[in-house]
Amino acid sequence: MVVEKGYHGAEVDGKTDKEKAIDEWLPITSSRKAKWWYSAFHNVTAMVGAGVLSLPYAMSELGWGPGVAILIISWVVTLYTLWQMVEMHEMVPGKRFDRYHELGQHAFGEKLGLWIVVPQQVIVEVGVDIVYMVTGGKSMQKIHSLVCNEPCKDIKLSYFIMIFAAAQFVLAQMPNLNTIVGLSVTAAVMSLSYSTIAWAASVHKGVQPYVDYGYKASTRTGAFFNFLSALGDVAFAYAGHNVVLEIQATIPSTPEKPSKKPMWKGVLVAYTVVAICYFPVALIGYWMFGNAVDDNILISLKRPTWLIVMANVFVVIHVIGSYQIFAMPMFDMIETVLVKKMDFKPRLALRLITRSLYVAITMGIAICVPFFGGLLGFFGGFAFAPTTYFLPCIMWLAIVKPKRFSLSWFINWICIILGVMLMVLAPIVRFNTLVFSRHQHSTETIPFARRPKFPPFLLIFFFSSATPRDTKPKFVFSMEQEIKEEFERSGFSLDEEEEILKKCLTFCINYKLTASDLVSSWEVYYLNRQLEGSDVQNAHMDGFLLHLQNKQKEAIIKEEANLHMYSINDVNMLLSNEQEETQETVMGTPSERQERMDSESFDFTPGTDSIIPSSGKPSRRSSNHITPFAQRTKKFVVQFTLNKILETENGMREPEDADDEDDIIKRVQPSERCSLEIQQSQPESGCRFMYDRIEDKFNSLENRIRRHAAAFVASGLFEEPMDPTMASQKSVFSVGMVCCDGEGRLNEKSTLLQGSVEHSGGQHVRLDLQKLHQYSLFPGQVVGIEGHNPSGHCLIASKVVDSIPLSVSSDVEIPPAKRQAMDQEFQPDHPSSKPEMLNMVIAAGPFTTTDNLLFEPLIELLAYATRKQPQLLLLMGPFVDSEHPEIKNGTVDRSFNDILHAEIVARLQDYIEYMGTAARVILVPSIRDACHDFVFPQPAFEIRTVDPKHQISCLTNPGIFNANKVKVSCCTIDILKQLSGEEISRIPADSSSRDRMGRIATHLLNQRSFYPLYPPSEDVPLDLSLAPEALQISSIPNILVLPSDLSPFVKVLPLGEKSSGQDQCRCIAVNPGRLSKGVGGVSANCNHREMIVERVVSGRWEDNWSGCCNLS
Repeated sequence: MVVEKGYHGAEVDGKTDKEKAIDEWLPITSSRKAKWWYSAFHNVTAMVGAGVLSLPYAMSELGWGPGVAILIISWVVTLYTLWQMVEMHEMVPGKRFDRYHELGQHAFGEKLGLWIVVPQQVIVEVGVDIVYMVTGGKSMQKIHSLVCNEPCKDIKLSYFIMIFAAAQFVLAQMPNLNTIVGLSVTAAVMSLSYSTIAWAASVHKGVQPYVDYGYKASTRTGAFFNFLSALGDVAFAYAGHNVVLEIQATIPSTPEKPSKKPMWKGVLVAYTVVAICYFPVALIGYWMFGNAVDDNILISLKRPTWLIVMANVFVVIHVIGSYQIFAMPMFDMIETVLVKKMDFKPRLALRLITRSLYVAITMGIAICVPFFGGLLGFFGGFAFAPTTYFLPCIMWLAIVKPKRFSLSWFINWICIILGVMLMVLAPIVRFNTLVFSRHQHSTETIPFARRPKFPPFLLIFFFSSATPRDTKPKFVFSMEQEIKEEFERSGFSLDEEEEILKKCLTFCINYKLTASDLVSSWEVYYLNRQLEGSDVQNAHMDGFLLHLQNKQKEAIIKEEANLHMYSINDVNMLLSNEQEETQETVMGTPSERQERMDSESFDFTPGTDSIIPSSGKPSRRSSNHITPFAQRTKKFVVQFTLNKILETENGMREPEDADDEDDIIKRVQPSERCSLEIQQSQPESGCRFMYDRIEDKFNSLENRIRRHAAAFVASGLFEEPMDPTMASQKSVFSVGMVCCDGEGRLNEKSTLLQGSVEHSGGQHVRLDLQKLHQYSLFPGQVVGIEGHNPSGHCLIASKVVDSIPLSVSSDVEIPPAKRQAMDQEFQPDHPSSKPEMLNMVIAAGPFTTTDNLLFEPLIELLAYATRKQPQLLLLMGPFVDSEHPEIKNGTVDRSFNDILHAEIVARLQDYIEYMGTAARVILVPSIRDACHDFVFPQPAFEIRTVDPKHQISCLTNPGIFNANKVKVSCCTIDILKQLSGEEISRIPADSSSRDRMGRIATHLLNQRSFYPLYPPSEDVPLDLSLAPEALQISSIPNILVLPSDLSPFVKVLPLGEKSSGQDQCRCIAVNPGRLSKGVGGVSANCNHREMIVERVVSGRWEDNWSGCCNLS
């Protein structure tokens, strides 16, 4: 064999000048001037990651003995396999195996070696680079959220990933590993910083009281899976073998001074640093916190903001360097194929394109699949374990061929067996975790998330919540001693011990509590009041006593839910001789009478003589303090009336000074019960949601376009739609969906039209609106366009058709299974039957003011309803508003469902019991309800009531029902406000469409959808696969109720088909406003007869709320 003195002092086989030039250009072989410490820092950067922070958690799943053993075995085995690879780098005289796959080809053959090594190496290196992209972006996002206070704007994760990728675009142009040694040194220092923060802060915190080192799982199966999970976490902490040969290739080598000596020296230094990082964090973290340690050790520490920011800065710097260490072998692999196999010339332009493309691909995957780390944990088991644990041993047996049954032979086979077991078991436990996460985590949690190498929990720190203690009393010690021990077990110390124990003993005796019950209640009180420190002070005892009293009262109320209390005041309200006194009584202005009532033994609502008995918490409902709501001056002032003349003609106008006896008879006389039929019951309660796929979303939008196209053709006014993207000099008619060409707001220059797959293959075309005299468009709107497309790139519109004739009756008969008649005696007539008389009060939440949870607006609304005696009370959420300050800050001491039933449902039961069987109530949920599913369309409430007469009914959101044959459609999503913010329009001054609110409300009927906007607003959890038919409006309703934060209004919308000799069909659009806005609010009172709203009364509840039509 001919051997010559090669480049950089290494002896190589005879090569042509072209091959030598290629070797000097490729990143792995271009520079062989590295020092031994280069390899040390490269190996530390490649191996030590933020996964070190999860090692204490792994120890908690293993225990002291197995945990220490596995840590040591993993360190020893991986160091041994790394030594093998360093030795095999120059195993053949005169030849260097500069790349992992070259060593594989020598061991297994040219083709088989490539198939064995390359796929595994690509999975590891590309997968780790994608995880680094995500981790770098999330770390920068966390830094931004901590450092930048309000009013900073939230920035999406994808933008931070692109910022991180921008740095990689620049660094990727560095020629080889030796040129990034400075970056590698910095990244290695950052790696050491993780562990230093983790174990030093743990030592500072000290061993926690009552630390427990037992196994976390209570069953053998759970312990087994925990063991496998911990084994995988420890094993995946060692991933630097995939680049070790490439690192060694940068070190100069001669027969006298082979590269393995400085490389091995660097490896020993690197593994010493690994031991310094891994072992203290794992052992000290477990020692301090035991099995209560979190899956990220930083979560278990007291976390000041500066520590979180510093940790995330270290993460960003570290992953910048680590990305390049794992990317360099991929650059070499790609460029080798292009230059040697495809005969590209080794130029700077080729390097710029290939490396930029690689960074762009990893960035794109990171943006599209931000939970890639979880998937890598599943698929990576097939690649991490072989390349690190047993593939070097197999190649050693194939190349060195040690004597059978020798020590080397035994060691290698042991490593192979352990590695194969890890390769098989790691994906199994990851698969189990995927299934568990899918069933246990909420929709905001990615189903596949399971502690990747740089887990998301490094970026998000949670506060632990208290959990109830064991409720079984202990009689070993005296009661006081037992209380003291329970406090100490929970981490509390007693300030004035003797006095506090005496009071606590009294509490236990009076309220029949065990010591553990008492301390559990204290923990709830402690967290809700946000007390500081761990000292229980005597000054806290009075507030704690009030907390115990409130819990006792709640328990009594729950046990006797049907107990209602009435007093003489119920009759006094009806027999009141003065109108002013009656109004004061109903509206609840604080007075001397209230003080007199509060002194009685009955439980009344705050600040009112309400005729409705209260069944809520005495502490909340018997409060006699004056709130801002009770101090408002203008109440129920009529400001707007629709069809006032018709109202007078029908004799429905209530006299201002009614005769006392007539007024009493009117209020006492029972009203007629209205019939009720729920026409829509989808989605059903308890359904699984947020499982919609991209395919489901596409099909839903495609079906909308097709239905509109079919309706246009069926009307006989339009021809079959044409492809809008085809060039045509003549005018054509096309149907498609309006969309925007970017993420910003729609405007005249960014408007696109997306056709259906059937007519245009789903392609977009730019829409020119310059020639249109009038239009009103928004994203997601399906329209018909008449125009021509001379170039094939822009459709010049001459006419926009945004509505389709919609009939009064549904085109498709609703199946009986989807209709729910709420009265056995009620038989629904033909849909064309004329509506009867309907008296209805409408109100939309919130139902309490922002300064308290007393639900005063609801109380007064019910008092108002008892005077007006409507047939139907339509209440629309939110009922337990997630945006309420007390709920948002977590200061309530009851569950959201308890608040709903105690404050809302209980009062409604009192109302219908007082009003009699004629009264009906309908509840419609909102996505802002903290006590209900966060999804749209939204299933109906499931309330626990004894209601044999079906007087309280729950409706879906959106929902449709018939009351006395009056069809009412309602939706609690603020679609009016959202469409108002997205709509673009050009309306002539003399057009009837100048009424903006009426025009926006008409869009829903024209689009035949309760939510035609797409993409949806960021705060709307739209699920298009859950119940697509629930969003459809198949026929014109008599009344369309759309509560919104915008100014309340009532609009008559002329719609539908015109018939000879008959007026156009009408729909009444009502925005009842919010029952509670600031310290006031609005509601609506409607009387409906023969499809005409005859009376809508408005009243002003808030003195300084100007410019609105308040409905009452």
